Amino acid sequence: MQLRKFTVTAALGIVLAACGGSGSGSSSSAATTPTGSTGSGGTTTPTPVGAAPTSVTATSWPYTALVSFTPPAANGRTVASYTVTAVNAKWITGTAPASPVMAYGGGKGWSGAKYNFQVVANYTDGTVSPTSDPSPVAVGTSGGGPSPLVYSGGVFYWEGDYSYQGTAAYADTTGDPGSNPAGGGPYDVMLTSTAQGAWQPWSPGGIFDLTPYHYMEFDLKPTIAGESWSMYFEAAGDIAVGVIVGIPSDTKGTYGPAPVAGQWAHYKVPLVNLNVGPGTPNPIIYKFGIKDHLTGTPVFYIDNVKFS
Repeated sequence: MQLRKFTVTAALGIVLAACGGSGSGSSSSAATTPTGSTGSGGTTTPTPVGAAPTSVTATSWPYTALVSFTPPAANGRTVASYTVTAVNAKWITGTAPASPVMAYGGGKGWSGAKYNFQVVANYTDGTVSPTSDPSPVAVGTSGGGPSPLVYSGGVFYWEGDYSYQGTAAYADTTGDPGSNPAGGGPYDVMLTSTAQGAWQPWSPGGIFDLTPYHYMEFDLKPTIAGESWSMYFEAAGDIAVGVIVGIPSDTKGTYGPAPVAGQWAHYKVPLVNLNVGPGTPNPIIYKFGIKDHLTGTPVFYIDNVKFS
């Protein structure tokens, strides 16, 4: 399977990305686009316009950070996304269209390290806001050892995301997680697919031992009638392991109810059906994916993801 990393959007996203480019001004009443300077690499850096985001704060999750802020004052431009970046650790970053934004990339050096975060607004005309003042210090916390939780209670417990052919948001509220009969936290994960895309988180350290577990459980909420998914696992090196199962059902079993647009449903998949976990040739995995089957740009929501 060929993997591609995409910008994560909606209420929360994660990606190593930057917004660039510039354009010529317009003589109309709309906001003009200032031309930036050209760097040594031949790329054009947009000239910052308007005000910067303010009131930046950062909360440490087990292997990532959730960064909240107040958007800049309106200036006639439309915000496409916000990019958060750790000061003096530019590889720890994240992009999303609204606050809060999840930043990742700390890896093994995350635990105990101190980080300040800054925010930039990226506008649809190619301009950017000035950079915000740094947040107060957030101290990276480890996950405290292997956890059966992947995403629960509005918290992401794994290390990062390789979602592809779509964008994932890790602090979404449009899915109304509070309406989930199984219980939900303040956020859910929203996956906006661009072409049968997949939500694909990766495990802490890239190694997760499935030996203690027998099931994979998660809640899904589609937005389009007739939606279905497939699920798979991969080992280090992006090597497919085990077999693919269909959600809500396939020839090996039924894992939950038929999806209904606008409704949460719980799914429980025996790991043995995926040929991973205890008693199989694949007890150790790197990541998994839940892949959408519809074409177009369907949206679906994910919550309460865990091993049991």
